Amino acid sequence: DVFYSEPQRYAYTFQNYMFVTRLMQEKEFTSGVKRLRLMERSVFSDRMVFVRVVHEAKWMNEMEISIYDCWFDHVVSALPGVVPDGFIYLRAIPDTCHKRMMLRKRAEEGGVSLKYLQDLHEKHESWLLPFDSGNHGVLSVSKPSLQMDNSLHPDIKDRVFYLEMNHMHSSIHKVPALFLDCEPNIDFSRDIEAKRQYTRKVAEFFEFV
Repeated sequence: DVFYSEPQRYAYTFQNYMFVTRLMQEKEFTSGVKRLRLMERSVFSDRMVFVRVVHEAKWMNEMEISIYDCWFDHVVSALPGVVPDGFIYLRAIPDTCHKRMMLRKRAEEGGVSLKYLQDLHEKHESWLLPFDSGNHGVLSVSKPSLQMDNSLHPDIKDRVFYLEMNHMHSSIHKVPALFLDCEPNIDFSRDIEAKRQYTRKVAEFFEFV
């Protein structure tokens, strides 16, 4: 709430807090016994989407983003566990996301504007789907090799791409990404079959990575 009310004052503080939160989640996971972990966001979605948005909005100045990048690169290099084995992009246009947000009526989302969602969407697109967004992102994608392509389940064969590094951290070079279209207005609490289809695709991607 404080960030959305005074973004220029708290943008760096908030992004710093989110990074520390990811590290705490990583520490908690490594102390457990579960083999798989599904997270809403990673340190890379923070850097490639949210930090870019607040920087371009001039809510984070040049000194702050230089400091952020300095410890970001160092920590990610020192802690490879924060690097995901794969990304899943749940794609929906900003208008759809805004309508769903209004229906949820979460107090912490009260200050989120449609313009902010549009900015986030543009950064997600240029990062994960540059072939659909004019290829102006700092990352590009490539199709899996024939050998890897044959190991993909048919349900996700045309939905998996590999991130190619351009001006990004080398640790996510060639990391696979699964694209899922979440634009349809599906009520997952009632449409059991749709829920199963999405769940099956995620499970197949888990098996692949």
